[in-house]
Amino acid sequence: MQKLLKLIFPLSLLMVLGTACSGGQAPENNKTQAENSEADLVQEEEKTLAPLTGLEIDPDLADARPFAIMLDNHPNARPQSGLAQADLVYEFKVEGEFTRHLAIFQSQLPDYIGPIRSARPYFAQTAAGHEAIYAHWGGSEAGYQEVAKLGLDHLDGIALEGISFKRDQEFNKRAPHNGYSSKDLLLAAAKEAGISTQAQVPSLDFYKDGEAPSGEEATEISCNFFPSYTTQFNYLADKKAYEVFRQDEKVVDESSQETLYPTNVIVLFAPSRVTGPKDTLTIESIGQGQGMLFQGGKALPINWEKETASSPTSFMTEEGDPIKYLPGQTWILVLDNETELDYQEAES
Repeated sequence: MQKLLKLIFPLSLLMVLGTACSGGQAPENNKTQAENSEADLVQEEEKTLAPLTGLEIDPDLADARPFAIMLDNHPNARPQSGLAQADLVYEFKVEGEFTRHLAIFQSQLPDYIGPIRSARPYFAQTAAGHEAIYAHWGGSEAGYQEVAKLGLDHLDGIALEGISFKRDQEFNKRAPHNGYSSKDLLLAAAKEAGISTQAQVPSLDFYKDGEAPSGEEATEISCNFFPSYTTQFNYLADKKAYEVFRQDEKVVDESSQETLYPTNVIVLFAPSRVTGPKDTLTIESIGQGQGMLFQGGKALPINWEKETASSPTSFMTEEGDPIKYLPGQTWILVLDNETELDYQEAES
């Protein structure tokens, strides 16, 4: 895939040849000839598109290396800061019937990000698939082992507390649900650690003009991670995007107060089991399985594949073609094979 998508817009394609006309018509005047001459000089304006969103970005950010940041989703941690600016948002189960997010930031890095929580193996594997800098605050024993095994460039709030990761007092949250960082702090920490913040980021495959998603009508989506916890998406035709809800409450970014409007929602199914102390989980995110793609109010069955712990996850249609994305933010939710996924067309 191309690292960058560039759209070229000719500002003028007009070429008129001044010729003498029969029937006594006068040739074009000097002004018209000058305009035609200028029209021969085609000017091009280039737009640089973010590889993970397909939206226009500053060309200087085209080669920015992604940060993959663990975000707490415990009730005492909500709302989070930075979710609205993420290019991709993953949601996985963790122990205790809660979930956590892994937010991938490439096209922009927020001024305020958090609460940040500890590493788990399948989050580390997902970060590795994006060749991202992994930011977390501590980790399970298995999480630390996976970070080391994969050789991940990572920033750990345990080691950097008070330097690059700080306990916030503004939002009146208590530890461990009050760990935050920022764009400047993370970039400075990466520089101090000798971690490169530049990378060749492959672009997702985005729809071209005139193309549209296919599938059955599905404007209301309910991902039932646990009996006590559900993430929901409601399609808004006027925005061509989805509103995000948790337990019927709209998700709003803590710092910016922006409502989240992803344009693509991907749901994957993968087995999970308790394998560690304190009911820590193993999720079989390496291998292959099935899923659903939601775009433009449509639902389409898909398949997924992740060959190794460090390889990216590929998403294909049932015919084996790579899926296409609508420009904008994408949410990727990983449910257990036996977890219920409800989707339907909204009642009129």
